Amino acid sequence: MTKKEILNIINRMINQGKKYKWSKRIKDIDYFKKQNINNITGYGIYEYEYDTEPKNRFCLYIKLGNSNKNNNTNKSLTVLLMNPSNTFPKDIAKQKKCKPGFDQTIRNLITFANEKEYNQIVVLNTFPYIESDSKKANKHYKDNKNEKPNKLNKKFVEKIINNSKEVLVAYGSNIDEDLHNEYLELLKNIKKEKKDIKLYTYASELTKGRSPRPRHFSQQSYNNIKNPALYELKIVEKYQYQIQAP
Repeated sequence: MTKKEILNIINRMINQGKKYKWSKRIKDIDYFKKQNINNITGYGIYEYEYDTEPKNRFCLYIKLGNSNKNNNTNKSLTVLLMNPSNTFPKDIAKQKKCKPGFDQTIRNLITFANEKEYNQIVVLNTFPYIESDSKKANKHYKDNKNEKPNKLNKKFVEKIINNSKEVLVAYGSNIDEDLHNEYLELLKNIKKEKKDIKLYTYASELTKGRSPRPRHFSQQSYNNIKNPALYELKIVEKYQYQIQAP
């Protein structure tokens, strides 16, 4: 999907005069230069409160350009993560009093997508609240799950995934149990209606515990995977994920 198509989708969902727009360019030149990946740029759709710093992000669009891996491809990967963290263009980073660029989770994702020869990434989240601490993020979601940003985000995620061919599920084990079940239901229904869509995880095993989930791209998780690849995901009986061989 193009940036224009993505922006049109979210603006068509709003029943008020407010309009969303893409942020200024997000750059992280020094980090990717060390990996010989050039011209990585991103743009976010943020929601502001009272014209102050943004509290929510509904989408992150990343273009991978001039890489030896993806110069001749036209491949797009939609990715479902838990919630946004500290990925900002220069102007928002100044408001947030942090460095501009991509957070480490997004850096890991870009590195992976480049290796798999994608030249476009569309990053979605199970909820839109910007917070790097997963415990604080989950608490905020539980306290505000019926608020407009969360409802709008889920509708937006559903619409974008419905318009995607390849979806990498990577929201990890920290997501709220009820929200995990909601997205399992959403993905199951989409897959039922759109049989050609591919659902992936990047690790050969799901997370441990009572409710196994696709692994997150956090440094802690990603660094422990020796050979990340695209493993097809199935949603099986009792709304559980199951991994197939690549």
